Amino acid sequence: MIKFKKIRWKNFLSTGNSFNEIRLDELPTTLIVGKNGSGKSTMLDAICFALFDTPFRKITVGSLVNSINKKDCIAECEFSINKKNYMVRRGQKPKVFEVYIDGVLQNQEASNYQKDFEQNVLRMSKESFTQIDILGSAVFKPFMQLEAAKRRDVIEDLLDIQIFSLMNSIIKQQAKDNKEACLIKKERLSQIKSKIDMIKTNLARLEKSNKSEDEARLNKIEAFSKQYDEMKAETDLITQKIAQHRPAYKKAKAEDEKHQKKITQFGKVIRDLEIKADFWQEQYEFFEKHPDSCPSCKQHMDPTLRESKMFDLAAKLDEIDKGSVRANDLMVEHQKESTKIQKALVKFQNMEREEEDKFRLAESIRRQLETMKKEKPVTQTGDIIKDTRKDLKKAIQDGKEEAGLYEDLMKEAEVLKLSLGMLKDDGIKAKIINQYLPVINQRINHYLSLMEFFVSFELDENFKETIKSRHLDSLSYMNFSQGEKMRIDMALMFTWREIARGRNSVSTNILILDEVMDSSLDDEGNEEFLNIIETIAKSSNIFVISHKVQSISDKFDRVIEFGKKGNFSEIVENG
Repeated sequence: MIKFKKIRWKNFLSTGNSFNEIRLDELPTTLIVGKNGSGKSTMLDAICFALFDTPFRKITVGSLVNSINKKDCIAECEFSINKKNYMVRRGQKPKVFEVYIDGVLQNQEASNYQKDFEQNVLRMSKESFTQIDILGSAVFKPFMQLEAAKRRDVIEDLLDIQIFSLMNSIIKQQAKDNKEACLIKKERLSQIKSKIDMIKTNLARLEKSNKSEDEARLNKIEAFSKQYDEMKAETDLITQKIAQHRPAYKKAKAEDEKHQKKITQFGKVIRDLEIKADFWQEQYEFFEKHPDSCPSCKQHMDPTLRESKMFDLAAKLDEIDKGSVRANDLMVEHQKESTKIQKALVKFQNMEREEEDKFRLAESIRRQLETMKKEKPVTQTGDIIKDTRKDLKKAIQDGKEEAGLYEDLMKEAEVLKLSLGMLKDDGIKAKIINQYLPVINQRINHYLSLMEFFVSFELDENFKETIKSRHLDSLSYMNFSQGEKMRIDMALMFTWREIARGRNSVSTNILILDEVMDSSLDDEGNEEFLNIIETIAKSSNIFVISHKVQSISDKFDRVIEFGKKGNFSEIVENG
């Protein structure tokens, strides 16, 4: 479990050069209040920036620096895991990222240190953190609005089974490498077989010619000379072909590298387009769900402006969709071209191996021919046969070793195939998730009933919801009002926290709720919400950001008020 202790920040958004600091572990419940723009929600961005190098809201990292002081933007978060105390300091202008464990600064030279920090220290991503510890009315994306893949990521983090996804990626690469190795070994075995057949033919010729003496010797010398000439000619021909094809080989290899680079680039383009699509879709849904006025400021929205905005957003979404299709098509074309080039490269490499084998055999014949010319007929022929038999024995041994390695690769291929099957989403992970689904659904319905929202809510193994209400057919999340959706969102968050605490996977002591009581919940819903908070606060530190000071302040152990002093946000009251 992560126990958060403190968050402090300065020169961060509207905060000045003095630290604003909030203890996160002192009291069970804290109410954070202030006027619009006073900076009361800044702590959410500070925590997420310190831990994940990105703020909670959709703000660019460069925009976090206070626009007046323009430097020394710092966010520091202190927490403990087991008996180790951590302090993370992150900043902009200058860029800072420091992690201390029990006061000792850690070595952060690795380029992927942030990823290691999330996987090995926090053991959760920003998506999981915001699903379990933060519920906001502005930019928070509820679990029920996440796409299936993102829902799966959150559940895998909760159940601590993301290791199976990592294993799946590693084994996929191993399977690819194994397939390539099998192809090379198979070709190598074919070459060795051809070499053995050639040596056997040569050996049979030698043994037959050994029966004669002078005439046989001359015939042998002539035959060997011819064989050497033929072998040398074949080798020279292959060498010439290799020389001719080498520029094309280098060009093809360079071309393949370009295709691989393009594949990577188009993959990034597709990911960037998906991010843009999510952003514009969210904007479109905002206008679609609020036809008359802004839900936060209550300002009337001009219908013509709204329709124009929605038309522009729809056009952008359509353009992004077409761009994504084009990028995907281009990436597929590059993948096809790369596959063709790879086949050509393998052929050239096989040609080089064939040249090497023929050259080695030609040299063997040349040495044997020289020995025949120098020595007596019987001795010379006997030595040649002896050497040829050695060559045959070595070739057969090489063939056995290569066959053994090929067999091992084929066995490994079967194991990898079985492993991939087990590590698919419908394999081991599905069995673990299916064991937890009844508990998850039971807890979700429990919290819904506490908020007097009497529906039957059920997630299936693909994390699709089925919601049944009295006298109505099955409904989806999007069928409900904003207040009802908020109840579902809170029930899911409370369930995730309970599951995480039970699994000890991504459990923390804090829960931050940003303007939840100010947007979609009615008075009755707020009362039910406060009752649940009172129960959860027995084992957690709850922070509620709200405008409703008078009606609920007596329900909290502490009230922190933010205000503006000059141009800067600061804590004006902490009681």
